[in-house]
Amino acid sequence: MRNAAKKLAVLLAAAALLAGCAGRGRNAAPPTASPAPAPSAAPTATPAPPTPEPTATPIPITYTTMPVRMEPNPLPSYEGATYTFMPDNETARRNGYEFIAALYTHDVERLETALSDEVLAAGNPLRDLNGLVIGEVHLAGGRYEVPVATLTVIDPGNTPLPVGQHEYRWQFDEAGKVAKFSPYLIAAIGEQYPYGEEKAGLSPQEWTPIESLNQWLDEEGIRQNNYVLYARCDPLCIRAEGEGRLFCYEVQRDTQTGETETTSVREIPGSWQTPQFSSSWMRTPPAGNDLPEEELAALTGQLNTRFAELQAGTYRPDFADAYDPRYHYDFNLQVWDAAMPLPVSVTPEVLRSEQTQYNPEIYTVWVPLPNGYWASTTYNRANSVGFPSGFIYSLDLSAAFAAP
Repeated sequence: MRNAAKKLAVLLAAAALLAGCAGRGRNAAPPTASPAPAPSAAPTATPAPPTPEPTATPIPITYTTMPVRMEPNPLPSYEGATYTFMPDNETARRNGYEFIAALYTHDVERLETALSDEVLAAGNPLRDLNGLVIGEVHLAGGRYEVPVATLTVIDPGNTPLPVGQHEYRWQFDEAGKVAKFSPYLIAAIGEQYPYGEEKAGLSPQEWTPIESLNQWLDEEGIRQNNYVLYARCDPLCIRAEGEGRLFCYEVQRDTQTGETETTSVREIPGSWQTPQFSSSWMRTPPAGNDLPEEELAALTGQLNTRFAELQAGTYRPDFADAYDPRYHYDFNLQVWDAAMPLPVSVTPEVLRSEQTQYNPEIYTVWVPLPNGYWASTTYNRANSVGFPSGFIYSLDLSAAFAAP
């Protein structure tokens, strides 16, 4: 019995030693020393304190570009291209078509006959059309709404036109000549904030409003902050140059008359990268994730599968067979904008998600992009077939909302 007790004491002491070494191997605190046990008592090991789980470090995202994969469609006839395109007068309608036709044919002289004198005097930004490849164009709007051209650029060549499919908004001068051909919401913002440049101390000839966001400050809708991003643009406002300047207009509405008055204007300091085209709006992504970890991990797999398809050009939606095979189209443009960096893959740690207020089964999932931009898409927990089917691109305004 005495030998058995000794063996038991030795085994327990060895176990205590191994436990202490294992704890120190995980950078844990050393066990607290205990008084020497009586010869007749077996030594008791002091358990090592629990080691906290390591925090996962997000893996940096690698981005690539998504080329436009389609053969160019021929330039439509004047009648075929303009049957839904109705600016204020026939001269503007004709000049709009001549502008597009010149892009197709690389005819700079033809293009400049459609431009306003002001644009020509300031410098036509489309003087070099070499290398430009147009995939397709659709003209629409006018008279009762802003006239637009949906233009798909396969290769911008030497032009400032962004690659991919974008909607450009026309502005014509009094003579029906093209004064603006812009992928930004300049007309809508200009109408919403008349004389905004002067109130901000900016020259309207130098700075153009290209993005805006309204933030209500009360539930009654009386006070709000209007954020406007200004940028230097070329004469046609095709491309914003360099960094922009962000201003906050505090507006108050008169409850009796309904009229609004700007009560203050302040510039938000910071580095504000100007986009290549108009993002849908400026927003603030959520701080974390509303989706459970397991569901977010599965959703990440679906995102990476779609990114791989877009990179390889193999994405094909269910409705693809309904298209006329004689018409060339790149279905990848339905999902991702070719002008935006495409993530090669993402991990759950870099994503954000938030539950929508109108439906508890629907979430908005955010993917980070360079230069403070995010791509967001809708995820339906009840039916995720085909996810993701499209993205919205937004400038992150978290820093602006945090500014004093």
